[in-house]
Amino acid sequence: MLESTTSNQESKSELVELTGLWENTTKNGDKYLSGSMGRARVLIFANKYKDNERAPDYRLYVARNRPQEDRMDDASAAVAPSDSGASSNPKQEDDIPF
Repeated sequence: MLESTTSNQESKSELVELTGLWENTTKNGDKYLSGSMGRARVLIFANKYKDNERAPDYRLYVARNRPQEDRMDDASAAVAPSDSGASSNPKQEDDIPF
């Protein structure tokens, strides 16, 4: 598993950090990761509908960032996407620094 790099290691590594991710919990109790890349919000959910070993373990979704005042302060309102492949619009915590 890849470990994050420190500032001293970044100059020696070929890895490029794109964003930080924060662990959140949906209202159903499922864990997911979220972060921000410019004006886009990234969400990573475990693939609960994996039906064979070639299916991905995780799915990455991209959504528009919402203005800070529109965000709910309770990440528990988030819902993981359904097996239809459509993206959900999870709520995020206000104390996440992005």
